[in-house]
Amino acid sequence: MMKLMLIPDSKLLALKVAQYYRYDEKSAKTDEVLGVKYTVGDEHTFERYTIKVPGTSTPIVTQAKIDESPERIYLTFDDIIAKPYKNHRGDIELSLTATSVSLAK
Repeated sequence: MMKLMLIPDSKLLALKVAQYYRYDEKSAKTDEVLGVKYTVGDEHTFERYTIKVPGTSTPIVTQAKIDESPERIYLTFDDIIAKPYKNHRGDIELSLTATSVSLAK
C-alpha cells in the first residue's frame, strides 16, 4: 500500500478528541480501544483533518478542555502518514495516522 507524508511540521488547531475502537469481522464495534483520534484544523488552508494516534487510550487534551479553554489549543503530530482507501460510495479518501501528538508551544 502506498504511504504519503502529509502536513509536515504543522501546528494544528484542536477541534475534537475521542477514542477509536476495533471493529470485528462483522463490522460490529468492540470495547477494545485502539487509540485516540484528533480532529484538527489548519488555519492557513481551512482544511479539517482527523488524525489517529494508535497505541494509547488517553488523549493529551480532553474534549472539555478544548471546549472550555478561552485560548486556542494547538497540537503537533510526528510522522503523519496518509493511506488512501475507497469509502462505501467508492470515493478515494485518506486515512491519517501519526506516531505521536503533543501540545504545540
